[in-house]
Amino acid sequence: MTENVEQSKAVRSKRKPFVQIPNDFLRNPSLSIGAKVLYAILLGYQGTKERAYPGQARLAEELGISEASVRKCLAELKQANLIKVTRRGQGKQNLYQVSRIGD
Repeated sequence: MTENVEQSKAVRSKRKPFVQIPNDFLRNPSLSIGAKVLYAILLGYQGTKERAYPGQARLAEELGISEASVRKCLAELKQANLIKVTRRGQGKQNLYQVSRIGD
């Protein structure tokens, strides 16, 4: 798993992608810092597509938190209607549709 994450990081670092997050979102006290950072990471995975499907283990490793903390942040984003989560079945990553703020 770590090898795949390292390969993924290497590919992304060559492209140097970035996401823009409105200041109002960053300053919103009703969302935890973990949820805010996870939102930005999911936007990065989504890119110009309408969905993203990184695994929770990968997200946890990239954020430096536990998978349980990732699930808590995902639930927070879902509660705020910032993401929609579709379960794709056992052994497959969930599909995340990330709402862009201001759209």
